[in-house]
Amino acid sequence: MSTSTSKGKSKATLPPLQNALDKARSPYLLQHKNNPVHWQQWTPETIARAREEDKMIFLSVGYSTCHWCGVQAEESFSDEVSRDLHLTDCNCCQRTDKVVQEM
Repeated sequence: MSTSTSKGKSKATLPPLQNALDKARSPYLLQHKNNPVHWQQWTPETIARAREEDKMIFLSVGYSTCHWCGVQAEESFSDEVSRDLHLTDCNCCQRTDKVVQEM
């Protein structure tokens, strides 16, 4: 099934994403596995999905000992309202660890 986008392209209708960071090896990504944002790992598959859904990629890059990464997670990504209004509906949210590369 597909729908049309404002650009006239066909937009794929895929099952909704859930936070998938529980499958990560990176300590940084695992810190965010219970976050309400539907984070995906930065992989060729998730990049392809964003392309299929005609969504922008919201990419968050950090590392496990970064103080400001934790502040941002608490202030911007910890509640469902922010997730629903600003992130998940308009973007394909992806995280990557600047120290431990999973790809």
